[in-house]
Amino acid sequence: MWASPFAKRVEVALKIKSIPYEWVEKDLKNKSDLLIKYNPIHRKVPVLVHNGKPISESLVILEYIDETWTNSPRFMPSDPYKRSKLRFWANFIDQQSPSAAARPGLDLADPSVLSFRKPCSRGSHLIHLVVVGD
Repeated sequence: MWASPFAKRVEVALKIKSIPYEWVEKDLKNKSDLLIKYNPIHRKVPVLVHNGKPISESLVILEYIDETWTNSPRFMPSDPYKRSKLRFWANFIDQQSPSAAARPGLDLADPSVLSFRKPCSRGSHLIHLVVVGD
């Protein structure tokens, strides 16, 4: 099993914005009480926890990061039309990715969607919670 490319998106965004964070990994086969607490609907990763408040879904998290930490670089364009186009294409790519995500090593966090990741060495099934500001 490979680490979540959707969680990797969040990690990359936090690094780009120089936001300190704690990365929490758990066994995906046995979803933790913490994951169920922070994402009771979907019970999946990634989840960003900022000041005790959980935000789920990688694209939603990226927008939250961009709106909360307004330092450069900005991820979303200021123009509403350009933002809508970005959201459209990001959603389109996500809808195409479930079959692609099943292929080992495909890094969907990469903008080109063509690069490959190394397998995670810490365990075979991982979930990711990112905690900021706690």
